[in-house]
Amino acid sequence: MNDVVVVGAGIIGLSTAIWCQRYGLKVVLVDREGPGSGTSYGNAGILSAGSIIPITTPGLLKKVPKMLIDPNEPLFVRYSYLPKIAPFLFKYLNYSKIDHVKLYATAMSSLLFDSVDQHRALAKGSDAEHYISEQDYLIAYDTYNAFKADANAWKIREEKGYIFKVLTEAELSKVDPFYKDKFEVIVANKKHGKISDPGAYLQALYREFMRNGGVFEKAIFKQVIIDGNNIRGIKINNSKLYSEKFVFTLGP
Repeated sequence: MNDVVVVGAGIIGLSTAIWCQRYGLKVVLVDREGPGSGTSYGNAGILSAGSIIPITTPGLLKKVPKMLIDPNEPLFVRYSYLPKIAPFLFKYLNYSKIDHVKLYATAMSSLLFDSVDQHRALAKGSDAEHYISEQDYLIAYDTYNAFKADANAWKIREEKGYIFKVLTEAELSKVDPFYKDKFEVIVANKKHGKISDPGAYLQALYREFMRNGGVFEKAIFKQVIIDGNNIRGIKINNSKLYSEKFVFTLGP
């Protein structure tokens, strides 16, 4: 019997499978398409360790009226749909309090703080290492007032140990001439990084998984097989797969 079956071969599934192998477990990886064929492939590859602030922050409430009527805003809603979504919006906006922001930031920081180091540890000794680079992550503000309005977010990041620098106009032009005269403030976040080619990175991790004795099943996951209170197996395509442990990393 297999030690672990991991269902879903995106970045979470692949990293789970590789770390399980490193702990000496026999791992089967299951995916309906193949490794890195979904969301983990089609993204910008940014390792944004400082993305710990939620959308719901103090001050959001006063922005809502403009958002609701401007089709270019992220919260634009058709009037006919407003009665239906109103209960959700009221509950959602209730989280726009500083206590919740701090709670969220604490939880996210524990997951993201060492993103670059974690990816380097995952990729160590494989071809995937070549796709990882450490570089500043820039956050731009059109005006200085917009930057000041975001002061709480930067204070929380600082309290969590994040290092950043507010660039002067002269420093800004050295970073990239593109930014000249486009923004009043840019903040450079340190110890961030990037995966230069997410698709190739995932394929390299997959090769590492297979090289270390992994088994891959291209199949559609259909159902879990329950015995008492435990999952004993899964149904895939027209067969069954049994294991001591299961990890489901199916994304949405």
